[in-house]
Amino acid sequence: MQSNILYGIIVAMIVIFLLIIGIALVVVLARKQHVTHELKVSKMELASLRGQMNPHFIFNCLKSIKVLTEQNNAAEASLYLSKFSRLMRNILEQSRDEESILAKEIETLELYLEMESLRVKEKMSWTINIQEGLDIDFIKIPSLLIQPYVENSIWHGIMHLEGDGKLSINLKFEPNTDTLIIEVIDNGIGREKSAVINATKMNKPQSLGTKINQERIELINYRPGVMASVNVIDLADETRKASGTKVTIRFSGKGSDEY
Repeated sequence: MQSNILYGIIVAMIVIFLLIIGIALVVVLARKQHVTHELKVSKMELASLRGQMNPHFIFNCLKSIKVLTEQNNAAEASLYLSKFSRLMRNILEQSRDEESILAKEIETLELYLEMESLRVKEKMSWTINIQEGLDIDFIKIPSLLIQPYVENSIWHGIMHLEGDGKLSINLKFEPNTDTLIIEVIDNGIGREKSAVINATKMNKPQSLGTKINQERIELINYRPGVMASVNVIDLADETRKASGTKVTIRFSGKGSDEY
């Protein structure tokens, strides 16, 4: 009888010991996964900075400003040089932060679009449409998320267009689904024709920024209670001819103050 009791105690102790080991392993694996995730986020942040600081864009902006100085348009050259400096400062500051308030993102976009407009002259017009009542000083989104899609619209869609290019950025909030929606819409040549053009080039442009963003979206979705997505569709007119591209970015969950 006593041997049976002793045997039962030993079995119980073994079970408890195995449970403790199991729990410890789960904790260690969870911590390891968390550290791996954090390291991946850090790498993504660094990659994002490299992707945003496009050397060709910087060179071309400075070249456009140089043209203004050569035309003795010192006042306009000084204005754009000031905007260029602010844009670079914004990009560096936001690249250090995982998220930014929407107002800061819009300011950076406006500076970027003004510099692009200087480069392409009358080739493009643009608007940023903000839903009435949208608190852009309160809502936060991942830093520098929108700009790569805007850049793609300009250089892969609008710049190949024979007519006038149009770009619109729409920001709105759906309270019933707790979702922030950002749309980037252009009237460019579309992805299919752009791919054909790029295939003939020796130095094929790489959409590094959008590739990084897709990975950032995947990482954001690791967070509990958060849903993020990017959807790209090709637009067409009534004759089914390509008439542009529409990018829709959606963030939902965790309230309206952050993605």
